[in-house]
Amino acid sequence: MRSNEMMEKTKTFESPRLLQNTFAVFFKRRPAIRREANLFEALFEGKYGPPQVLGVPDELDPEIPRIIFSSRHGFSQIVITEVSLSLLVNYSREWQLDRQHARDYLGERVPALFQAAQAVSAGGPSFSGLVSGVRIPLAGDEDVAAVFSRFFLGIPAERGVFDLELKRVRVVDRTYFSNTVLGTYRVWKAGPSASEIGRFPVSGVSERGIQISSDVNDRHAFNEREGYGSTARSTLEVLQCGLSELEAQIDSVLKRDGQ
Repeated sequence: MRSNEMMEKTKTFESPRLLQNTFAVFFKRRPAIRREANLFEALFEGKYGPPQVLGVPDELDPEIPRIIFSSRHGFSQIVITEVSLSLLVNYSREWQLDRQHARDYLGERVPALFQAAQAVSAGGPSFSGLVSGVRIPLAGDEDVAAVFSRFFLGIPAERGVFDLELKRVRVVDRTYFSNTVLGTYRVWKAGPSASEIGRFPVSGVSERGIQISSDVNDRHAFNEREGYGSTARSTLEVLQCGLSELEAQIDSVLKRDGQ
């Protein structure tokens, strides 16, 4: 009779890691939004330091950042352009492995983001969206392109294929666009400084795996419904839909491995 260790199936993947989230609220262009820095500072007081106001001429690309707030612990920023407010979060190693922390953090910060966008947008914000980045490392040293081909394409890896990517766009509940990109990734050991031309041999790879990029937003409703706009409630619903879609994608990957 074989031991439990021998009977246990070798897992292909390690635990998923949530690297980053970006939640953005979009509105009609607001030229000279830089002049609202004091208003934003009052709304974000206590959680973010003083704003960095960038000297960008009003007539330039409205998507160029005009104001940036950095959190006191250094893991998040609020970036303000003439057409959006975005909360950018990069998670610590501990939080990467416990996605409930991220849910709680976003749930606390997103209402203030909507409030700030509403304060500077005539007629209210238009739509919002959540972008997420997750990596699921391989537990062994199997070729990552071969794993991707087997799990997601159902075919053996084509000879010479180094990287693969698969994109899907779905409409959810006739309201949300759910954009998902699955791809391979590699992380190299510390190499040369930025001033040098780096070499990146496969022998120097310290981690490889599957990367999930998820973008869920209610732009579909904005496109199709006359007069649609964001509310405090719909913004939180976008957040919940984005988190649910991300969990579904993570589960889909792990279930292929029998986890």
